[in-house]
Amino acid sequence: MGTLTKMSHVNSEQKMPHAGKLLQKVLQDKGISKAELARRLDIHAIAVTHYVKQHTLHAALLWKIGLVINHNFFADLSAAFPIEILSDKEVQLQQQLVDLEKKLAVYQEILKISGK
Repeated sequence: MGTLTKMSHVNSEQKMPHAGKLLQKVLQDKGISKAELARRLDIHAIAVTHYVKQHTLHAALLWKIGLVINHNFFADLSAAFPIEILSDKEVQLQQQLVDLEKKLAVYQEILKISGK
């Protein structure tokens, strides 16, 4: 689970992204037609037309579509999330960076003392 690093007040004005519009944009950007997506999913094309009109889509559906078109919808939704949350890996990398900056400062001080 990620670690909360910055909390902003979330109000009713902050709307969730329209999942269907996101799907439509990704399809357009990738040059994939609704008919092609339907073929890859082995469903009727009218179902994809229905998906792009929906404000919300099930996570399992986004997962499946993402796999067949090679796109991470969850990264898109995460980027639009109004609260910044770091993954455990990001927290670990930040700590490693802090540790390396401390070591660098020590080495710079040693070089300054030795006159190099």
